[in-house]
Amino acid sequence: MTRSAIVAAALFLFVFPASAATWIDTGRSRAIANSLGVDRQVDYRALVRRGPWDDRNYRLTQADLALLPEDESVRRSPIPVFFRIVLRREAARHGAGPLPAYPLSALNVFRQNFGGYLVDGRYYHKAVWRDGQYFIVLDSLLAEPATGAGTDVPAEVRVT
Repeated sequence: MTRSAIVAAALFLFVFPASAATWIDTGRSRAIANSLGVDRQVDYRALVRRGPWDDRNYRLTQADLALLPEDESVRRSPIPVFFRIVLRREAARHGAGPLPAYPLSALNVFRQNFGGYLVDGRYYHKAVWRDGQYFIVLDSLLAEPATGAGTDVPAEVRVT
């Protein structure tokens, strides 16, 4: 093998795969692994264009994602995709029909019921929109999740 062939192989194996990764944080320290998802038909990496990453997104299937409208990526609300689906199912269950937009309280309800953005077993509080996708702010690590986190069942919230 020639020296140029070895260099080209090294570039292909080590540089290009890293550039193809989808990072969940601006520091590029955590990437989404499609292999961790339950449905091989779902491109889990693409979900950060619809909402901030949360490891509970790995439970979503193609059937779950079919509940989202085509224009979901333009709905700028910092709630993860799995919670968007929870909200849409709840709205349908109560006969509300399709949601034209998420309520302003959706982020607070998400945090109250799910504790924040779950990444590698830790909960984070903040996400930002940059360069066409959401990123988790890793400096926003929570000491412990909010009460009720991880129940996967939204509680009723009333504002009076």
